[in-house]
Amino acid sequence: MAVIQFGAIVTNAKGKIGGHYLSNSLGGACIISNPKVNKGAYAKGSAAASTSTYNRSQVSSTLLLVVRSWKNVSAANKLAWQAAAPNFPTVNKLGQPVKPSAYHCYVHVNYGYYLNHGTLLGSPPAVQVGVLPPVFTIVTCSSSVQEININPAIPTGYLGYLKATRSLSPGVKPTSSDFTTIDYFGAAISGNQVVTTQYNARFGAPISGNMVWFQMHLSSLVTGLLGTPYIIGQIVT
Repeated sequence: MAVIQFGAIVTNAKGKIGGHYLSNSLGGACIISNPKVNKGAYAKGSAAASTSTYNRSQVSSTLLLVVRSWKNVSAANKLAWQAAAPNFPTVNKLGQPVKPSAYHCYVHVNYGYYLNHGTLLGSPPAVQVGVLPPVFTIVTCSSSVQEININPAIPTGYLGYLKATRSLSPGVKPTSSDFTTIDYFGAAISGNQVVTTQYNARFGAPISGNMVWFQMHLSSLVTGLLGTPYIIGQIVT
């Protein structure tokens, strides 16, 4: 389903309409009419970029289990999830905040919780606050090596999501849709991390003279909430 943001005419659009995909390119917004040509390569790149311990079959079966379990939630707990929904906002394809329904809040929280704990939460968890964005620096950003340094370490109870952009012209400011997850870091991980293989699997080697942006944010292993992202960029050498 496509998501469109209207301005004077239309300012942004993401999603699919009748087999046509709304996307971005170096030249701006575009419509991809025949994405099947690169479907195999895209799937291989996505799989190679992920270092998660969960395979696609496990992820799909977990999501199905969580969705089906909603019917077993008591009426009182459904009301509790409805009341808690504003505390667990999500974003749409345009990166805009969206308040989930009770059902979507339940699925959003329990999906990640079940993958990490093997059980489901019947009632919503307490909201965790006060976690600062994960600080990291770029050690090397060249056409052959991408390396970052995480300091301090990823805190206990959280998973660090590292996202990156393809190499962009130095004058282009990235939007949320330009970032794609390329790696994950568990609790206590710190220090230098070479992510060349993960980056190249998703985007290919960056172009010297262009700009690459990296973003990291923490995801609570209990609530699935994503924290404020920390974003830095560097010219490719």
